[in-house]
Amino acid sequence: MLAAVGVGADEERLYEILLSRPGATAPELTSRAAASRSTVQALLDGLELKGLVTHSPSRTRRYFPAPPDVAVEALILKQQEALQRVRVAAARLQDARAGRAATARRTSG
Repeated sequence: MLAAVGVGADEERLYEILLSRPGATAPELTSRAAASRSTVQALLDGLELKGLVTHSPSRTRRYFPAPPDVAVEALILKQQEALQRVRVAAARLQDARAGRAATARRTSG
């Protein structure tokens, strides 16, 4: 479901696990996710970068999911901003193409 905003299937699954177990440690999540510790840590790091997860400052990190409505809305807004940048780039390319065509007409005529 969240793939459209850049969240992979494994990340989404771990996020859902964390939603039901806020404050879990990486070893606890590793057990629940039936994945390796390094895989779970990489997924947690990715989720943190995307704003879906935070962790405690304590030596034994505890992970907390961001509220889905807030976190997903932020991802949607980032995606919309990226799409707007693509629109602007496409318009610039179109302008450059039109400029080259006009120059070609002037020099050939």
